Amino acid sequence: MSKFHAIPHFDNEVDMYCSKAFAKAAIMLQVKAPAMHSLLCILPVIGTRRVPTAGTDGFFVYINPEFFIGLESDELRVSVLYHEVMHAALRHPLRGKHYQERGAGPGGTQWDHYTY
Repeated sequence: MSKFHAIPHFDNEVDMYCSKAFAKAAIMLQVKAPAMHSLLCILPVIGTRRVPTAGTDGFFVYINPEFFIGLESDELRVSVLYHEVMHAALRHPLRGKHYQERGAGPGGTQWDHYTY
């Protein structure tokens, strides 16, 4: 039986798990939204400067360390983690790929990557 292994789009430049700001935000997420924290625990987090802020492909969470650490508060960091995990939970990247392949978005509208 073969297992599917996703390949990250970017290399891990900075180990976010060693960041105190990331650890604190992850703990706060666990308190505020345990289910989202559980999902964060199974999605590998990649620290990369190749994304301007943060993002996900549904398999990995990509975070720009300078952006993340530079946020004004821990609550904003928690919001970023929650936001990216929700994209994965709602399967936005996979749905977007499906719409793109179909050439039409939700409701049959013409596909537009920037709008989606």
